[in-house]
Amino acid sequence: MKTSKIISLIIFVTALSLVYVWQQAKVIELAYEKQKKIKLCRALLDRNTFLRYNLSTLESSGNLTKNLREFDLDYEMPSFTQIVDLRSTNEKNKLKLASSSRQEIKLNSQKSTKENIVLSLFSLRSQAEAQTK
Repeated sequence: MKTSKIISLIIFVTALSLVYVWQQAKVIELAYEKQKKIKLCRALLDRNTFLRYNLSTLESSGNLTKNLREFDLDYEMPSFTQIVDLRSTNEKNKLKLASSSRQEIKLNSQKSTKENIVLSLFSLRSQAEAQTK
């Protein structure tokens, strides 16, 4: 009887020790993760400060005119009535394809309405059509 109590006590103490060690390992692991996140946050803040500084220097009119003079570029500011398109050629091509497909759909719908008018003359019942704007 004593040996079974001693064995069960040893198993209980061992299980309790394993749970304690596992908890301590998790605490250390979480501390390392916290340190990594703090380090990443500091790096991001430094990068943000650097980018804000560069943005402010790039946007200053004095710096822009200096760069334009250095590279001897013939840029001119657009007037208020001009529209400046900054999209890439790839985006422009996509827009052209989309507009041409819309025009094809309009042409097809106009053809189908003409055919429907002709067919309605010969049909005995009325036709239901959905109208699009």
